[in-house]
Amino acid sequence: MSHHAADKPTVQTLSMDVNQRYNKLFQSSLTLLLGNYVSDKPYFYLLFGVIMTIWVDADACPNVIKEILFRAAIRVEIPLILVANHALRIAPSPWIKMIQVPAGFDVADNYIVQHVEVDDLVITSDIPLAAELIEEKAQVITSRGEIYTPQNIRERLNMRDFMETMRSSGEVTGGPATLGPRDKQEFANSLDRYLSQQRLSSKKEN
Repeated sequence: MSHHAADKPTVQTLSMDVNQRYNKLFQSSLTLLLGNYVSDKPYFYLLFGVIMTIWVDADACPNVIKEILFRAAIRVEIPLILVANHALRIAPSPWIKMIQVPAGFDVADNYIVQHVEVDDLVITSDIPLAAELIEEKAQVITSRGEIYTPQNIRERLNMRDFMETMRSSGEVTGGPATLGPRDKQEFANSLDRYLSQQRLSSKKEN
């Protein structure tokens, strides 16, 4: 196979490029009218009065979890923003956006902390990041479906520090187990429960 054939963009890639350019065009137009507030979120979030957003610490998020999130965002029409320090392929939907930040230690984490709002949902298995987000009154679910709360995050931090000490001393080797079907189901269940709670809250407010 020639290099030219391998480098030829696919139809899916082209459709994603068109979708991203479409979003950028409307974002630029609204930024002129409404200011920089809209620059980090797809243009129609404001038009439809959408408040809550799902953020993804995407560098370490498994692809199978991203796929669940893509389907959920499209199904319930909720903003989904993936933050990573490298380009990611996302589903072609105006409800889904990818933000690429510069490479560097905790750059993506800091971006999420700076932009998250009260009751936004963040998908991350990074425990120190989760602790910061909980201080910001955000909701956190790991890629295995565990829900971090103000009641359990301190325990998780202590356990993380203990395991780091054990690994550095050589008493413990290896990392977390590979994500399995049960973890995938636990995540989907936790996400569905969260989205259901949000819908109930919205109905009560209306």
